Amino acid sequence: MRFLLLLPLCLLAACASTAPEAATQETATATMNVAADVPADFTLTMGEAGLSAGQMKGHTIAADGSVTAWRGKAVGQNAKEAGQLTPAQRQALWTLVESANALEASEETMEMSHHFLIVEANGKRQRLAWVRTNTDSIGARLMGACQLMLASLA
Repeated sequence: MRFLLLLPLCLLAACASTAPEAATQETATATMNVAADVPADFTLTMGEAGLSAGQMKGHTIAADGSVTAWRGKAVGQNAKEAGQLTPAQRQALWTLVESANALEASEETMEMSHHFLIVEANGKRQRLAWVRTNTDSIGARLMGACQLMLASLA
């Protein structure tokens, strides 16, 4: 299962590292079509709750690939631009969400200190939450893949 989640990410990394500086028209068109399957209403928000003074922090990735970082008492508070995913990264992220069946998954915790992931797409919204020590949950695996993508923006 982990292999299936990491495969698109590995393929993305391999493609990104071998891409030429000047893409041909054919390559540019193919790249634009890669993200065609990403729903227009896709949003992925991931974060950590239960920080000091009731704070939480995280990132939100929109369907267009824009990334915002935020920190505050609510999701999205004090948001700042944090970068832009490529069309291939957006498609890889959506593929991971679909292969993990994240819109249908059920993970919830009542712990004050936890990680969470909110996926919105195709008119659906699903929130996954897990304790920080549970690194094998669906949410934790998706969050790990997202963090690898975000690290490439820095």
